[in-house]
Amino acid sequence: MAEPAHVRVVVFEEGDSYVAQCLEHDIAAQAGDIESVLDRLELTIEAELAMRGQQDLSGISPAPAYYRDLWDRKSLKIERVNVSLDRCIPKFDVGFARAA
Repeated sequence: MAEPAHVRVVVFEEGDSYVAQCLEHDIAAQAGDIESVLDRLELTIEAELAMRGQQDLSGISPAPAYYRDLWDRKSLKIERVNVSLDRCIPKFDVGFARAA
């Protein structure tokens, strides 16, 4: 099995929810807390891979520049230690940012 891709994910608050947005691919998830939003993002990516019948996310456009700007302004890095190792999903490099 090929090594999973590595993607940057910016997490930010939007109202009463958190949003996790991949930067290399325009894929996002929303939930009530940080742990749940990262879990949902994993599931969203897994579903995208299954629907596309592919082992990678090639062909999905990068996120808009706004999210890369958030990444550049991130205030802390979030360590994700409970990622499932048996699934072929990207490894996350997660940063938390305050949305303007």
